[in-house]
Amino acid sequence: MSNLNYIFPFFIVENLQRSVAFLPNYTRHPWARWDAFISTADPDVLFGEYHSRGLAFRKPILDDNDGLRGFELADADGYVLFFGRPEQIISR
Repeated sequence: MSNLNYIFPFFIVENLQRSVAFLPNYTRHPWARWDAFISTADPDVLFGEYHSRGLAFRKPILDDNDGLRGFELADADGYVLFFGRPEQIISR
């Protein structure tokens, strides 16, 4: 499995204390594409592994307009998870 480095959750909540106890996904704001960003050193390898296990992807592996390479999954509770990394900078 590809090395997962860290996660940046983007859980938008109405009541922080109640949400910390349960972490519900009330709504995703229009500007928030994901509920969590999960950093991985090699998203292509992880995508291949998940694909071979038959996972359904919300968006397949791609380079986006924000300089990120990765893919999206929706978990069983509807949270949108992005697995990826910044596009690699090519040294000249």
